[in-house]
Order: sequence, then structure tokens, then C-alpha cells
Amino acid sequence: MKSLLIIAILLLAATNINAMEINRDPRTIISFRDNSISPELDILRVTTDISNDEQLLFRIRNRGESTEGNENNYFILSMLHNKHYFLVVPLNTQQESIVSIYETSLENPDLSLSQDYSSTQEKDLTVAMSRITNGVVFSVPIAWIDFSKNIGFDAYTAKLIKQDNKMQVTHIHDQAIKSKTQEKMFPAITLFNKLCAPKRLAEK
Repeated sequence: MKSLLIIAILLLAATNINAMEINRDPRTIISFRDNSISPELDILRVTTDISNDEQLLFRIRNRGESTEGNENNYFILSMLHNKHYFLVVPLNTQQESIVSIYETSLENPDLSLSQDYSSTQEKDLTVAMSRITNGVVFSVPIAWIDFSKNIGFDAYTAKLIKQDNKMQVTHIHDQAIKSKTQEKMFPAITLFNKLCAPKRLAEK
């Protein structure tokens, strides 16, 4: 009986260690399942990857998919790199899949409900997107990344108002964020080393 108890404790400890490692991994954010909101609003994970055509990919996956309903609900990828950028696309798959990009300073690392965000004037930042099952993929050119700077990212499903060249968030449905402010940003080169390491091993 004691041996079974010890094994159970060791398994629990290993699970906790693995969970902490996942949370520290700059490539991934795991979000808790939230049954109190609709599946299409519930973010499960955010992952990063590098494509063959030299794009940095951000994948946001939800518990379900939106094909109808409120047209004011959006995916928001919050990206911190020199400035604070918000990559915005409709949650509803039947709506136009054009990415809107807004920006602000890095002073506030979290999405605010009380602030208006203006469209970016940065011509070098070109973002593409594609739909996947229960989610969306944002593509950012690797050439745009400044490897001497830090980078960070969070994701949200939210209701917002878009007017002229500004947006205002009126309600946040769900969020996948780094839990501590000091963990939100890390050296960009660290992220790319982590993303490239498995590929280097596979080539050997």
C-alpha cells in the first residue's frame, strides 16, 4: 500500500514539473479549458513555429469553431517586440479574413479595456493569416524580427469596436497569457534557438 502511495506521489510530482516546464517554454502558452464560455471563445493553446518560407508562425487553437453569431468577436494576437502590436482577425470563419494591426507602447504588457489602439503605420510589418480547424495562424516575416531585442506574445478572444483607424476592446472572453509580467518577454534569439533545435537534431 505504501509503495503505491509513493508511486502516486512521484507521478504527481512529475506531472507538476512537466507543467512548469511547459509554462516556461517560450514557444508555447497552454490555457485552461473553461466550460463556462462557448467552445469557439475558449482558447486551449498558442504555439509557435517556423515555416519553410521563413515566416514566424503563431497558432491559436480554440475548443470549438465559430461559423455564425456575433460579428464583433475577434482573435487577437498580442505581440511585444519594440512596440506592442495587436494582430486582429474575426472569430467568425464566414467573415473577411483580413488582418488588422494596431499598436501602442510597451508600457502596458496586457490588453486594456480602457484604451483606444491606433492602426500601425509600420510599413515593414506585413502579416498574413490562414484558418485552421478551431483556430487561426498568423504569419510574421522572420526578416522583420530584431534578434538583438526581446519578444513576447499573448492571445485573446474578445469583443471589440473598430472605428476608422482605431479599435477599442469592450470585453475579453478568454486569454492565453504568460502568468507573470517578467516572463512575458524574452530574447528573440532564445525563441528561435528553441524552434530550430529539434529540426537540427532531425537533420543529423
